[in-house]
Amino acid sequence: MTALALLLLFLLMDSDEAKGSELFIQQGKDLLLKVNGSVELTEERDLIWMYNNSKVAKFSYEQKPVIFGSYKERVIVENFSLTLKNVQLTDNGLYKAVESSSIDRTNAEYSLTVQDPVSPVILTVTGSNSSACESTVICRTVDNKIKKTFVCNTQTCSGVGKAHATISSSSLNVYVHEEHIICNHSNQVSWEQNKTQISTVCWEGPVNGVQTIAVSAAAVGGAILLLCIICLVVRCKRQNNLSTNCEVPQENRQDVSPSTIYSSVELPEQSTKSTETNVTLQLDTVYAKIVKTNNSREPPGNNGTQFNNEIIVL
Repeated sequence: MTALALLLLFLLMDSDEAKGSELFIQQGKDLLLKVNGSVELTEERDLIWMYNNSKVAKFSYEQKPVIFGSYKERVIVENFSLTLKNVQLTDNGLYKAVESSSIDRTNAEYSLTVQDPVSPVILTVTGSNSSACESTVICRTVDNKIKKTFVCNTQTCSGVGKAHATISSSSLNVYVHEEHIICNHSNQVSWEQNKTQISTVCWEGPVNGVQTIAVSAAAVGGAILLLCIICLVVRCKRQNNLSTNCEVPQENRQDVSPSTIYSSVELPEQSTKSTETNVTLQLDTVYAKIVKTNNSREPPGNNGTQFNNEIIVL
């Protein structure tokens, strides 16, 4: 809002038309001074423009306007108005339009102040306090004639010492607007600005500690919940693997003990063809180990049993 007001004032001054009793103008511009209302000249009434106690121009009844002295090269008169060209600092003072007759009457009066345009400014951020959401900045003119330190938060800035520094009718001010810190150097006829965007973390962070605690608690709670879900998934996968490895059909879980059958096998008597030799035959003992296994691949209802016979002859 401050910048907008200064800009509006600058545009009004740039129109070169004085409409009040006190006015400011930038050095080098032209100034238009007007009378108030209508002026009626007679043989006994003139209109005279004066600067302090000196006459600048005079309008007389049915005569051409007269411009006095050194103003002839700098003044234009028309319809009782006075235009002062290329105003200088030496032109500061009081200008009056006087209706002169037996009694003088002031028609218009202007107190003129001529000013130079302000110099550009430099804005520097020297430090930040994230916990307090504050930034320390220095605003100074390029010629270093005006230099001021400010502490800014997310809403306002306050000067260290004085809030404003004023030298030769110019002021230096720092304020916050639309997430920027703005340094403004201005007087009544001109202004210069420099701004920097806030880059500290606290600018977009919570304003109070309650919000900070809430955000932290939510983050911790979310992390714990995620960890619990991961543990539950891992546990379920392990249980599924154990169930798959231990699952065996009931018919395959029956223990089949091997059976051992001992049998004596007697060889048949051989006919003795020779009476010369009397051979005594010794019976051989045969051990047969029969193992019965149940083939789990046999379809249900097939009760066939497969035997593996192992015969050991001694």
